[in-house]
Formats: sequence, C-alpha cells, structure tokens
Amino acid sequence: MDSLIKINAESFGEAAKELISKVSDGVGGIAKPWQMKRVAKADIAVRKMNALAEQELTEIEGRAVNRVVAQETRKQRNIENITYRSTSHLNEENDIKELDEDWIADFFDKCENVSAEYMQEMWARVLAGEANKSGSYSKKTIDIISKIDRESAVLFSRLCSFIAFFYNKEELLVDYESMSDLLIKKGLNFLKLQEFETDGLINFSSLTGYGVSNPFFTKDGDKNKSGELFILYHDNVSCYAIESIDRLKTGNIVLTRYGREVATICDIEPDVEVYELMKGYIEGQGFKSSDKFKGAAEEILVEVFRKQLDLKIMRK
Repeated sequence: MDSLIKINAESFGEAAKELISKVSDGVGGIAKPWQMKRVAKADIAVRKMNALAEQELTEIEGRAVNRVVAQETRKQRNIENITYRSTSHLNEENDIKELDEDWIADFFDKCENVSAEYMQEMWARVLAGEANKSGSYSKKTIDIISKIDRESAVLFSRLCSFIAFFYNKEELLVDYESMSDLLIKKGLNFLKLQEFETDGLINFSSLTGYGVSNPFFTKDGDKNKSGELFILYHDNVSCYAIESIDRLKTGNIVLTRYGREVATICDIEPDVEVYELMKGYIEGQGFKSSDKFKGAAEEILVEVFRKQLDLKIMRK
C-alpha cells in the first residue's frame, strides 16, 4: 500500500523517515479518500470516475464530488507541508517510535486546514517537539494553538520576550503597572492579556501579583543567610547580592502549563528595553546589582549556564 505522505524521504535521516511513516499511519482515517484513490480502491473518487463514464451523476452531485476532492487535496497538502517542515527540528538521537498515533490523529485533525506558512511552522515545531520527546504537548495545548490566529501568535511571542531564567526556572518577569508603556507599545494592552488568560495561556493577576521565595533562606526563617541572585536573559546575565530580602516579586503575569508549552515553539527575540526594565524592577525591590561578572566573565558565565541548564524556551 502506498504511503499517505508523499515526501521523498531518501534525503532525510532515520528520525525523519520514521516520523513520515508514523504520520502516514496516524492520519489514515483523516486522509482515507485520498489514500483509497491512490490504490484504486477509492470510494468517492472511483465512484465519480465510473459514474461520469456512465453519465449517472447529476450536475449538482458532480460539483459536490469536486468540492470534496478539492477540500481533501488542500488538507493533504497542508499535512505534508507541516510534516516536511517538522523534519528540520528533529533530534536524530530520539526514538520516534514512541510517538502516539492517537496523538498524531488529533494533531492533524486540528491543523489540516492551516495553510499560512507562519502557522504551519508553529505546528511543525509542535510535531517535532512531540516526536523528540513524547508528552511534550498535551491535547489541551493543541486545542489552544488551533484557536490562535497569526496576530495572537506574534503577540504572545512578544510577551514571551519578558521571560528570563531565575531560581532554576524560565518564567515571565513582567509587572503590568510599571511596564505598561512598553507592553502597550508591543500591542500587549490590558484586554489582550485578558484574552490570553481566557485562552489558557497565562494567569493574569492585576491586583495581587506573583513571586518566588528566596532559596538562599533557611527553612526556619533565618533572614541572615546571604547569596546571589542570577538572572539569565538570553546572552546576558545580571548578578544581585541577596542579604535580607526573602522574596522576589515577579510581577502579575505567569505562564500556565499550556502557555509554557506554547512558548517553546515561539520565535522569541531578546529585547534591550525589556532587559533594562527587568533589571530596574528587580533593583526597585531592594536587590543590589553586582559588578562581579562583566565583559568576558559574563560571556563565560552565559556559556556555562547554557550548557548546564535545561532551557526549553530561551533556546538559540
């Protein structure tokens, strides 16, 4: 039986070939009419050809069949384009065989009508990410992405430019009140942030805010223990002395589990204005900036951090 996915796999590695095979198996139900036509067992397509030969189809039936074939052709093209794009993001060391066929079927059910290249690339990254590590993207995340248009995808990527690594995780460091001018400049007004919250991408608490406890403090509440706070922002590191501050306020927006998953497929660019606002927001809480790591020392520290940390969002 012919493969459902007509991509020349000879020029790809083993991971890409395995993915193409898995996708072909996983979307069998979705693309069944297309596959059946190829193997001369098509239902609609074959009946059309036979009926046309016998002049049995009415005019409206003929148009209906043509419409179905056109729709399935478009869907098939989208499926193959997304699959092809995903191959450039595959890790050859991972076992693609773990990719669940039910997940694949649900995935393409959500994206088979996506023709825009920008959005196809996002879907391709999801497919590759799940192939590289099964369980990376939940069905809930797939559903959220299916409802996001290009404008919202771009704006969410801009919001993700406020993500930094601190206290052993990548998280948003954004305070709407003090950073509202820049947020609005980026198209991230109050209503848009509320929309992202409704979509399930973020939690937005404009009143109370969020924060993380100082990990250098002892469990019994001893506030005399000191340490250093490192903020990694792409290729920049800021160091702050910690003495008596037991909590870092991170602002009033946090990523949900699903927002964190979506962030991993976004094109996130470092922003000098964002970084300066971050540093100002931290220093405004009483953290004292340290000049301990500057110049070449900062470059070395960034390289060390990137090798040791499991960065899923601020990837290069």
